[in-house]
Amino acid sequence: MAYDAGPFLVGGGRPSRGIRVLDNYLYHVPMQIGYSAPYNEDCQVRGNVIVGAGLSINKFKQVVNEDNLVLGKEAPWPKRPAQVIVRPNRYDAGRAHVIALNWARQPTVEVLPTALLRPGDRYRLLDPRNVYGQPVAAGTFEGKPIRIAAPGEFAVWVLLKGD
Repeated sequence: MAYDAGPFLVGGGRPSRGIRVLDNYLYHVPMQIGYSAPYNEDCQVRGNVIVGAGLSINKFKQVVNEDNLVLGKEAPWPKRPAQVIVRPNRYDAGRAHVIALNWARQPTVEVLPTALLRPGDRYRLLDPRNVYGQPVAAGTFEGKPIRIAAPGEFAVWVLLKGD
């Protein structure tokens, strides 16, 4: 995931092959696949969500571009409930990242962290820009969604298991 940053670039000055760009969440970050190489062989761009920016795929002979949601800066948001993704960290068994696409711009979103937590587990939900500050939320997971104040149409948190 990336947000409020420069472009998400994949490619370079030399030809590429076997490029796979899968399941990314970008907010106000354009995605560009292929850069200055005169030609590239193949790429797969699947399952990405890009909000407030665009997607460009350049100079590839074969392209698989499927199941991507791209909403440019002026595009209307879908009329549906918030989409909250809990993605466990593959390198730290006690950590996950939480992404909220608050499509309806509600004041709160519900996070169901069962991808990381079991009932009875202690947790802390942190602002990634201030991971050493006070938690956004903390407590004991009771098996029900955790209601969190949504700062806007997009939010990201770090979920930690334990105290």
